[in-house]
Amino acid sequence: MAVSVSLPNENDLKQQLSQLNPFLCPDKLSQFFPEYNKFSRDRDRFGIWHTPNIKRKIRDHKGKHSKVLLLLSGVAGGGKDAIREKITQVFPSSIFKIITATSRQPREGEQHAVDYYFYDSTPNFKKAIDNNELLEWVPQGSRLYGLPKVSLTDALARPEPIIATHVEMTAWPKVAKFIEQDVVNKPFILKVFVMPHMRYNKYANDWLTGQRQDYDARMSRTLWELDKAPQTADLLISNHIDTYTPFLEWQTRSLIRLIREVLTTETKNQFSACSG
Repeated sequence: MAVSVSLPNENDLKQQLSQLNPFLCPDKLSQFFPEYNKFSRDRDRFGIWHTPNIKRKIRDHKGKHSKVLLLLSGVAGGGKDAIREKITQVFPSSIFKIITATSRQPREGEQHAVDYYFYDSTPNFKKAIDNNELLEWVPQGSRLYGLPKVSLTDALARPEPIIATHVEMTAWPKVAKFIEQDVVNKPFILKVFVMPHMRYNKYANDWLTGQRQDYDARMSRTLWELDKAPQTADLLISNHIDTYTPFLEWQTRSLIRLIREVLTTETKNQFSACSG
């Protein structure tokens, strides 16, 4: 669902963040968003922050799942795509990105359910929404994009142990409810939020302006996401964006080690084989 989000104290918050200019990481953001206080840096996993609840949940589910559904969200330009792509690079055949839907028609060479789930027109897409066929949808320009339920179920039937989607945090509860009610072999759901490890002013004034044209709307959403992430996510990744140091690979390997804990022995053996 397309959700317009903003905080009632947005202008005051922008001013405070600009004046104090904290790093975008949990321990520094906690003075603005107290919910970050419940997160601790994982000493064994580079760049990852966790709560006691998720550590306990992982222990309780250790070795019980053949699939992990990775709900990977984050602020614009934070690096969630880079993390998923690095998993694919370092651990080939271990991850599959859920295919999204679009209201446009396929271009030459594109295939339905391979490149997108094509609904061919806005009226057809809206009909699918009315029929409750999608878990999330958002407008982008004149087109609609979304996550069909059939795409999620098809992805869970694939051999890869990790199924990933960049569905927005607003849709996480709906995805979890669908898994609970409609999926027999339930994956372990891991909700991860990514933010770039840089100072607020660098992100707001330099980084984001180079990443997005819709700056004002994206900045409002970023503040909303920073507020909601510690209330919703299982893990936070403070993404060190540096082309000269292998921070991204360290973070990726840390995340994979954590994911492996909930996988069955058989799945981990397959994972090791496909990871090279």
